[in-house]
Amino acid sequence: MFKSNKMKLILIYSLVLLTIVVLLPIGNTGADSTTPEIKIDALPEKVLFDIDNFKPGDWAPRELTIQNNGNQDFSYNIQTRMKSGSEKLYNQFQLKIEDQSGMVFQGNLKDFKGLDPRPLAAFSEEKLTLTVEFPYISGNEFQGLNTEVEFVLYAEGKNEPPPPDTENPDEDEDNGNTPPNNDSNNPPAKDTGSLPQTGEDNPIFIILSGLFISMAGLILLLMKKSILPNPFKRV
Repeated sequence: MFKSNKMKLILIYSLVLLTIVVLLPIGNTGADSTTPEIKIDALPEKVLFDIDNFKPGDWAPRELTIQNNGNQDFSYNIQTRMKSGSEKLYNQFQLKIEDQSGMVFQGNLKDFKGLDPRPLAAFSEEKLTLTVEFPYISGNEFQGLNTEVEFVLYAEGKNEPPPPDTENPDEDEDNGNTPPNNDSNNPPAKDTGSLPQTGEDNPIFIILSGLFISMAGLILLLMKKSILPNPFKRV
C-alpha cells in the first residue's frame, strides 16, 4: 500500500511538472533585439546609372528607393561626388531629383550639395526619381570621355544627418544599382524592406517536455502490459 501511494505521488508530480513546462512561455517571441537602431538601405543596391553612348540631348531617369530598416526614425540625405574619369564631363551633366510631391533639386550635378534632411520612419521607405541629363548644347569635345559618379546616402537618428567622411569613401553607403537597360520604363526590381525576426532563444525546455511526454507514455505502456503495477487500480 505504501509503494502504491508513493508511485501515485510520483506520477502526479510528473504530470504537474510536465504541465508547467508545456504552458510556460519559452524564449523570446518579440522583435529581435539585434536589429540595429539605425539601418539605411537603398534599392538598387550597387549601381544606379550604367549608361553607354550617352549623347548631347540625352537624359536618363532612374528610381531610387531609400529604406529605413532599423528600429528608429531618422533623417537622411544624399551627397554626390566624382569618383573617377573626366572632370570636364562630370561638370557638364545636369541633375534633377523628384519625390512624390515634385521637384526637390534641379541644376548642375557638380553643384549638388545635398537636400534638406528628409525624415523617414522606422521600417518604411521613400522613392525618389533621379534624372541625369547631357545638355544638348554640349560640343564634340566630350566624345570618348567617361566619368564615374558616386551617390552617398547617410542618416542620423535625432539631429540633421552629418556629412559622410570624405577621407574614407569606401566606408560610405553606396546607393543604387543598374537597371536592366537605359529605358526608364523598365525600373529595377525592388524589395519591400525587412522586419524583425522572432523565435525561441533556448530549446532546452522543449527537449525536456519531449522527454517527460515520452517517459509518461512509456510508464502507461508498461502498466498496461502489467510490467509495472498500476497504482490507480483498486485491489
